Amino acid sequence: MDPINPVVGNPPSVPPPVKDNHWVTIVSMAIFVLMSLGVIIFLYYQNQQLKSMLAKYQAQASPTPTATTDPTANWKTYTNPTNTYSFKYPDGLKSDTGAAGVGFESIRFTYIGPAQLASGKTQTELSDGYSFSVTKLGSTFQSDPKTEIGKAAQNSKENCTSVSAISNVVIAGINAFRYSGNCLGNYTTIYLSDGKNTYSITQLYTNDSYKTITDQILSTFKFFGATSSASPVPTQKACTLEAKVCPNGSSVGRTGPNCEFAPCPQ
Repeated sequence: MDPINPVVGNPPSVPPPVKDNHWVTIVSMAIFVLMSLGVIIFLYYQNQQLKSMLAKYQAQASPTPTATTDPTANWKTYTNPTNTYSFKYPDGLKSDTGAAGVGFESIRFTYIGPAQLASGKTQTELSDGYSFSVTKLGSTFQSDPKTEIGKAAQNSKENCTSVSAISNVVIAGINAFRYSGNCLGNYTTIYLSDGKNTYSITQLYTNDSYKTITDQILSTFKFFGATSSASPVPTQKACTLEAKVCPNGSSVGRTGPNCEFAPCPQ
């Protein structure tokens, strides 16, 4: 081939230039980043929702305790004339005292409800309302609580439609005896002793809401200077007039709570 006079004809083929695809890569990366951000935002939102639901569940499962209001906080206080016991009572009650016989005293607070007031029959038996009474029955050595409640429960069974069995309760830190009945209204009677005298406490009520109030009154009852914080002082039983002859010729009698013979002199 002559370099000076080249052959006239089709020129030699030259390959086309390669296109630059870097924009496709950039767009793909941008789409990937945006999708990743979307997934992250979605997962973050779901996590916040789960935290909020968990916080609400924990608040419902363990509510914050609130202080209980004492319903008797603003009540009045009654103290008997001999300063032996006291209890609290709400406003709107009528009180009356009684005295009959040596060492006998009583106090009763009565509330007459709106239904009975509307009827005008306020001088008859209690048909709407409640009463709370405390009665001193006499010396414990003359009449102990267990004996007294046995007699009272028996009398109630003869006159009332239903009387519960006698049960043990603790009132003002002292062991006591209780029974309930239905006789001109529902009632609960408790017998207890301050170590010196026997007392009865009676709650009379015509419905459960009134019973709740009389229970609240009872919860405030207390003795001043009771000789025992656990149980009433037992009644001392009289010992028989027997004598035991000792080896030295002297004699001893029965004594003590179990009426045992006193020891012989040495």
